[in-house]
Amino acid sequence: MYYFIVNIKSKTGKAGRIWRKVESELRKRGVEYRAYMTEYAGHASVLADRICEENDGLKRIVVVGGDGTVNEVINGIADYNQVLLGYIPSGSSNDLAKGLGISADPLTALRHILFAGSCRYIDNGQVDFFDDNPPRRFAVSSGVGFDASVCKEALHSGMKAVLNRAGLGKLTYAGIAVKQILSSSKLDLQVTYNDCKRIRYRNAFFLAAMNQRYEGGGLPMAPGADPADGMLTVCVVHGLPKWKICILFPLIFFGKHILAEGVDTIHCTSVEVRSLKHTDVHTDGEVGIPRNHIRISLYPDKLRMML
Repeated sequence: MYYFIVNIKSKTGKAGRIWRKVESELRKRGVEYRAYMTEYAGHASVLADRICEENDGLKRIVVVGGDGTVNEVINGIADYNQVLLGYIPSGSSNDLAKGLGISADPLTALRHILFAGSCRYIDNGQVDFFDDNPPRRFAVSSGVGFDASVCKEALHSGMKAVLNRAGLGKLTYAGIAVKQILSSSKLDLQVTYNDCKRIRYRNAFFLAAMNQRYEGGGLPMAPGADPADGMLTVCVVHGLPKWKICILFPLIFFGKHILAEGVDTIHCTSVEVRSLKHTDVHTDGEVGIPRNHIRISLYPDKLRMML
């Protein structure tokens, strides 16, 4: 039995057509499945939790949606040992799929799930907020500053809907990024790596803790990241005037920004971040309320994915 959690509204509704193709193939092959459609923000978490609670044994859950839908699903799974996860990308950025080499063709991705000879064990990260809110896991990345501001604007951008209809949704992030470079304020961050190494970053532009190589619609923010090595790759851009950041930005498309002055790349298992002021925080592009103190670390269990 396969349990499909489908966000038909992803990619400005184009995911509905993708799901119809997938469902037609499932019926053609006689695959036993159940499908659950998300109806509101956070619903995928509720559905994942319900699937795990109401069914015995190992659950094969397949997400049809974008990185945000995957994020909701993993946060709805209480015990990773109960689940094999599959993913058919149908979002705007699909950074998780790009990082894991999942085909953009939905029927090819489906066949790889149905005939997966083995599973791949994938790291997930976790953000602790030091308040009454529960920790939040992520599959791709989490960060503060510039990249969180880009994600926040993208979530409410009319540009995203227009570009999605034209099949150019990934350009949303690049367009907003240029705007945010000019408008974002700098941060004063106190960062502690692995609970021991402390660094003060003045005039920090952003900090991104990467589990995958890509974020923001395919930008190789951490070209050396490995989602199965038990490490996070933290990228910090700091101490640069905005005109230098404008020059640096095109290098990100080629993963060469990590060689530039003012860019620190550190591999670690945890990073604690304190800011003098509250700032946006994102997990897989989903932005919550601003915070000034978070801890990003690896989630103890690995996620098994059908690839």
